[in-house]
Amino acid sequence: WVFVGAFATLLLLSGVSSLLKQSIGYAIILGPFGALMTLQYGLTPAPASQPRNALYGQAIAISIALIVNLFFPSSWVRVPFTTALAIATMCKMGITHPPAGA
Repeated sequence: WVFVGAFATLLLLSGVSSLLKQSIGYAIILGPFGALMTLQYGLTPAPASQPRNALYGQAIAISIALIVNLFFPSSWVRVPFTTALAIATMCKMGITHPPAGA
């Protein structure tokens, strides 16, 4: 069932990504979704796989990325700083979700 769940979800996301690319010129990056599918379908009982961690971890990471982007719009420091800050914040809040750190 792991294959079926992961394949169906990634197939749907790939289709959405293709439609977005055609309509607005931007696509969804599917790399972190592969890690998410591993956690959600392959390691269901793991703490990082729980819905609380998945939803809040992603929300925290994207919020941090948007805020940092305001202060470092085009700097080589932006990506490592944002990633490290998102990981540290998730750990401090107890909602660690590895794909969100990616």
